[in-house]
Amino acid sequence: MYEKAEKHVAMAERVRAQPKVRAHNDLHNVEDFLYGVLDGMSFNVSIVCKSGLTNTVNFLFDILEVAPEIYLPWKGSKVPPAFNGIWDSGNVVYT
Repeated sequence: MYEKAEKHVAMAERVRAQPKVRAHNDLHNVEDFLYGVLDGMSFNVSIVCKSGLTNTVNFLFDILEVAPEIYLPWKGSKVPPAFNGIWDSGNVVYT
């Protein structure tokens, strides 16, 4: 379980360090706002919980970006890994 938590911490650090290359719209503004809220809140006690929440937001918005074009095969293949990522990140936050 500790290895999975370390993986989520590393993934969250990559998410914060390397912003996505994308067209800017309202959905991305909300995503950036949520990242700012998570960074601004006092989660210094548990970096694992903070990284789990950051990864949950990241995977959620990955699904929302694909949702309008879910019928396209190259877009639909991104949804199952994102759902698995949300599930795993939620379990990290829960523990």
